[in-house]
Amino acid sequence: MPTLDVSKSNQVSSPQVLDVLLGAPQSHLLVFTGIAIPEFASDDNLDQEQVIVKLGKTISNPQIPFQYSATVGLASIGNADSDYTFATDDVSVTADPQSGELQLVCDIAAQGSSILHRFSYQVNVIVQTTVPSISGKIFWRKSVASAVSQFANNLFTVQASIQIPGTPGTFGGNFQKVADGTIIYPPVPAASSFLPDGLVVQYVIENALVNTDLFIICNPVDGAFQATGSLAGTFQCAVLANPSPINLKPPNLHMSDVDFILELVPPPR
Repeated sequence: MPTLDVSKSNQVSSPQVLDVLLGAPQSHLLVFTGIAIPEFASDDNLDQEQVIVKLGKTISNPQIPFQYSATVGLASIGNADSDYTFATDDVSVTADPQSGELQLVCDIAAQGSSILHRFSYQVNVIVQTTVPSISGKIFWRKSVASAVSQFANNLFTVQASIQIPGTPGTFGGNFQKVADGTIIYPPVPAASSFLPDGLVVQYVIENALVNTDLFIICNPVDGAFQATGSLAGTFQCAVLANPSPINLKPPNLHMSDVDFILELVPPPR
């Protein structure tokens, strides 16, 4: 049973992976593509082989079921003037029970004086991550602010920070960023029962520090919003639901509904 590894160019050519954070926190769509190089030869008989392609991404708990779809196609074959058969008979995606690495399992076959040099693949996997995370929503009212079109996918920044105490004899301290949040665009309408004229985006901060006091800071990107109608002022994000600080402790490593709303601060008079 040959095993091919995406980290080795003589085993897998042009491997790529796309990691998409889905709307639900901790849920990821992983899309793998590449060309496997089994160099599987047949000597007249119908020979069959199972090939494993190690995809280079691990999941934290291989025992948790995950959703996937996968397809393969012949990419390069050879034959020495004989009757021939080339086949990819079956395909599945599993996780190595020890390492948790995702792997494509493909049954191939060849007949005649033939070589199946390469086959292409695409694998789509939805997995639930178990990394510590903080998630929430950011709201704004259309009656207060409208997004500038060129900032459609860059409206806010969200980060987790720790507080660095000030020097003796001074007040307060400084915040030091320890993790950036990922914001999920495009905006969608907010629940009419909560904010009838509102829009909302979701965010998630993954790999948040554990057993550490974290402060979640949300800000609008400069120039991303303009005041509606005759309104004027500057924009800032205000807390809707945000225990502060947040401290993730095992076994509770996820905090959700840490929400903010965009507000317009009138200019000073």
